[in-house]
Amino acid sequence: MASRLHRISAALSRSLVFSEHPLTVGSPFEIKIVSHNPLLAGCLNIGVTDLNLSDDYVRKNIPVSIKRIPANVWYVSNNQVRFNSFLLQYSMASLEWLRVGDRITLELTPTRMLRILLNSEDMNINFQNVPNDIYVVVELQGSTMAVQVVSSQGPTSPLRPCSLRLQDSLEFGLDPLNKQDSMLESMDSESLIYEFSEFHGKNIKLLDDRRAAS
Repeated sequence: MASRLHRISAALSRSLVFSEHPLTVGSPFEIKIVSHNPLLAGCLNIGVTDLNLSDDYVRKNIPVSIKRIPANVWYVSNNQVRFNSFLLQYSMASLEWLRVGDRITLELTPTRMLRILLNSEDMNINFQNVPNDIYVVVELQGSTMAVQVVSSQGPTSPLRPCSLRLQDSLEFGLDPLNKQDSMLESMDSESLIYEFSEFHGKNIKLLDDRRAAS
């Protein structure tokens, strides 16, 4: 388990944690949020890097931020999908919704594509043609206080058929800081008011106050 200091200064602290071994095909790497502070803004960043961690000098000079890694890094920050300093796309699912018990999985396919899953649900975040010898890197910051490796063999089953927190771009009229899974699961899905996100491509037109799209 990796954790940050639980004190006032922790709001400004951050740290990088790396996997012990490179990510390999057929062995997904999964972590779980074990400590969370809703009073702090921001959340963890997660991805992979080809930083040579076997180099003793590199290990002694690890930066404090994922953005300052002196090597290639493919990662997700909030809802931003990035490669080094370049913004590749925005994700419809945001890591800002992470709470205690939530799991993030990084999976490498035989075609060298990196997939990222939230609670075993595909976030539709794919990095193409990643190289060999890449390590998982997690930057603990913001509201994420501690994470734990729960599996290096593969993700477990989803928390439920469709995680509501994965649809963070929709407006449910609920307080996202309160984790009320039991209440959400007991709700009649027809009583929820679903709306399309304002973030969409140029070929989409929203209608009826974002209730319909064409």
